[in-house]
Amino acid sequence: MKILAAADLHGNKKYIKNLVKKSKNADLIIIAGDISSYEVTTEEAIRELKKSKKPILAVNGNHETSKEIKTDKQVTNLHKKIKTIDNFNFIGYGGGGFSQRDKELEEFSKKIKKENVIFITHAPPYKTKLDKLPMGNVGSVSIRKFIEKIKPILFICGHLHENENKRQKLKQTLMINPGYKGEIIEI
Repeated sequence: MKILAAADLHGNKKYIKNLVKKSKNADLIIIAGDISSYEVTTEEAIRELKKSKKPILAVNGNHETSKEIKTDKQVTNLHKKIKTIDNFNFIGYGGGGFSQRDKELEEFSKKIKKENVIFITHAPPYKTKLDKLPMGNVGSVSIRKFIEKIKPILFICGHLHENENKRQKLKQTLMINPGYKGEIIEI
């Protein structure tokens, strides 16, 4: 399966058009939050992404709410949900991006008993290449704990533009911030 993963589009129509073109080489699209901007609504941005004719799994970032991502035949709002496709369990947790601890995520993770997990969040995990800023590590301890406990095969996030296109392995989990340009990942 080929996944086109992206994050932090911020409603930029040029970025979205480029992703739609790139999606020709993918089986599905994953958006790790910040789909919209103050000028372009989440609905408008998703309408453009739907031109890809590919299934879209999305979590909200800190620029939109979960309720703004409407699930339909092509789009799945993955926030606090699991969607199984071809034996892979896609698990999403959107929003935030600014707190190190998230009690709601920690409670949600207690219910997860899946294998072949692909975990999508907006915020990065703590103490990784994906959360490193000049002032230090600013990611989520709760997300890191989820990754260490569930052991997903792939983790996708966004939020910190300074870390776009960075990747790192945390034990067996490949972690990626694909940025607005998107990245095709084969699993």
